[in-house]
Amino acid sequence: MPTGRKQPGEHTDAIALAEAFTEAIRYLRRFTLAPTSEEHELSPARARTLVAVADTPGIQMGQLAEQMKVTARTVTKLVDSLERDGLVRRAPNAHDRRVTHIELTDAGHGQLNEIRHEHGVMWESAFDALSAVERKRLLGLLRKLTATG
Repeated sequence: MPTGRKQPGEHTDAIALAEAFTEAIRYLRRFTLAPTSEEHELSPARARTLVAVADTPGIQMGQLAEQMKVTARTVTKLVDSLERDGLVRRAPNAHDRRVTHIELTDAGHGQLNEIRHEHGVMWESAFDALSAVERKRLLGLLRKLTATG
């Protein structure tokens, strides 16, 4: 009579999947750890900040820190350095002087577009071994896997 529990040796498919997934993560990690762009002199943290500001125009400092999962002090340093480089600007709130919004400058938009292009090229090479059909299938499976957790 089945008990619902697997017997020893019955988990081999799950173990093989986990091992293959771990290897895939190691392979893809090489791409995520590559410098964002040496010519742009952007650290991964500064690049993430640019992306977050672009994705949420007018974001407030506290919201930015929460979204990036960093401290307010860290986000202040990041925004200070990006502002010094002319990539973001602080904009006052028209109704509340205590609130400051962060926006990309034209230079910030330009740099972010270049970085996104570089990342697109980099990720294309990461997935070169897969056909368009295989990529679509993998994307569907990954979305299904992450939607259940």
